[in-house]
Amino acid sequence: MSFRHIQPARSSNGDSVRCDGGRPKCGHCNNKRRTCGYRCIERKQQNTRLAILEAFVDRLKDLPAQQAGQLLQTWRDSHGQIASVQKLLDAAKDPLTSSSIQNPSACVTTRFAIQGTVQDAIHVQGHPAPLRTFRSQASTLFSPCSHTASSIGSPWRQASLWLPSPELTSRFVDRFFSSTANIFHVFSQEQMVQSCKAAFLPSKGNSLDHKATVCCLMIVAAVGAQYDNEVVGVEAQHILYDIARHHLEAVIQLRPVDAMKTYALLCMYNIMHKTTVAVAYLETGIETYERFRLHYKGSSYPGATEAPLVECRKAWRTLVFLSSWLSASLGNIPDERLLIESQLSDLEINTSASTTETIPNEMAKIALLKAKVMRMHLVSKELAPGSLLSIMEDLQTWYSKLPRQMRLVDVMRSEQDRSIRVSGCHVHLLHLGSIMLGYRRVAAEIKQSFTRESRHTAFSEQDISVLQGHCERAVVAAATSARIMDWLLKDNNVSKRCWLIVFQAYTSCVILLHYVAQKQAHAFVGRQWEKELTEAAYCLHVLKFCGSLDVAAAEFHKQLASIYSQLEKWRTDPEATIGDTVNLSTAEQSLPNFHSSYLLTTPHSADSDRALLSAVLLEMLHGPFSKRPTYNMVGRQDT
Repeated sequence: MSFRHIQPARSSNGDSVRCDGGRPKCGHCNNKRRTCGYRCIERKQQNTRLAILEAFVDRLKDLPAQQAGQLLQTWRDSHGQIASVQKLLDAAKDPLTSSSIQNPSACVTTRFAIQGTVQDAIHVQGHPAPLRTFRSQASTLFSPCSHTASSIGSPWRQASLWLPSPELTSRFVDRFFSSTANIFHVFSQEQMVQSCKAAFLPSKGNSLDHKATVCCLMIVAAVGAQYDNEVVGVEAQHILYDIARHHLEAVIQLRPVDAMKTYALLCMYNIMHKTTVAVAYLETGIETYERFRLHYKGSSYPGATEAPLVECRKAWRTLVFLSSWLSASLGNIPDERLLIESQLSDLEINTSASTTETIPNEMAKIALLKAKVMRMHLVSKELAPGSLLSIMEDLQTWYSKLPRQMRLVDVMRSEQDRSIRVSGCHVHLLHLGSIMLGYRRVAAEIKQSFTRESRHTAFSEQDISVLQGHCERAVVAAATSARIMDWLLKDNNVSKRCWLIVFQAYTSCVILLHYVAQKQAHAFVGRQWEKELTEAAYCLHVLKFCGSLDVAAAEFHKQLASIYSQLEKWRTDPEATIGDTVNLSTAEQSLPNFHSSYLLTTPHSADSDRALLSAVLLEMLHGPFSKRPTYNMVGRQDT
């Protein structure tokens, strides 16, 4: 409220206004004829009560558990009176001598219990600003043992950003390295161990180098916290993420290579919840690389040695992988410059190294090929079978050049290290996902170009043969993916937050269910599609497991579970068989490539419910995240 100047004289007779001993009133309150004053006394009382409660809580924290319980029970017996708190403090000879009262201009963090939670609030020069709310079990994990705020500048810069305890930070960092693929390990474990030691040195709390160290450490811990929800929960993840963002400027200023790594991890953190923010960080990281031109082989930078160049190229490799990952899952068009300027040979780092170093190289290569498939899917209005065939040949060439230790049979051996088994399976899932991604483009063309028992005249018999062959490969890829994910799940190697697993399970399940629906529409006997229905159940098990933590996985499972139940019902219901069953040997005599031609057409004799269900699955395959009709249990179409 803005206060106006007090009128010096009455407007009626011009007499001077005499002071009545009260506080002045603003013109607005005079016009409204209401009381106008300051709440000084009430504010002072609130601050006094707050200071007493804070000192009481600090005293409870310092006492042994038994004495603290007795002191708390004594206060409860006095019905929670503030005066009794003061008496207890005086009796305990614990006057209010905390640093927060001795230095009121400093940042004081207060804690007060609210319905079983602990709320942290930052008070800057008397102005309260709530920071975060933690669960009571996590309240003791964040302590003021180290804060990185500067006491110079605006009040917002004085806000104390408390670091978690060193033990909790180490736990999150270890979780990051144990739960994520090697391609995301832009910072080594040795670097994080040294950063964890340096971050908790209070003597360097205001230096830029210390802030840069804290930023790198906190973003690794924030991503690791996403995989460890038993300790703190979502609120703590946000706190770690906010600390990293707060000190990002220091990393950009002092450590450009570490800044590029941080951009990659900031993108990875937001990739689940804030995809627009993730894309922004990704593009910023790629633009930084393009300015420095460090990712090209043989490039040099003034003052740069070979080791930083290798680290820089590793971070660029991670950004390339994230770019194709986002394109394939979100449906946005990959950057054409990235595809043109990036060659598969540029992604090879430490080519003579062990399998641990080979896996990230191959993962980045297949991700780049997958981005090319995605660009063909989104940019081309009409499908060119020749382009599809060329990309599939590139995928086959990449697969044929895989090192022997990267073969699926060798990767899944029990004597292999766990990280190699998991990351190696992820590489093969990416390869199989690229084949299925091409099938999504074919599905879009089927939707537009094929009607019931008719083919578009724009395609020659050779083109149709190419499309049918790719349909067959996609079904095999989906079935193989389902078996790999089932093996990973049974081996307890599936992370609930792994987006690759979630999206691969969804896509594979849709393809397999569409395969079964089409065979049922063509009246194939059960033994010819029961195996694929069982493999679709593997995918549903994975989605259900991940859905206990990931919202997208839970939604995918909800969408597909009812469709699977309906197909399962038609398998067991003898009255559901419509028309004559197809004899595969006689069909092969009348239709070329009959093994996959049934995926492109629906017969006139097909049951309407089956035809509708197949159309819904085809639409789900064409646009995984688009608004589409859904299928309910009674076989009707809802919008």
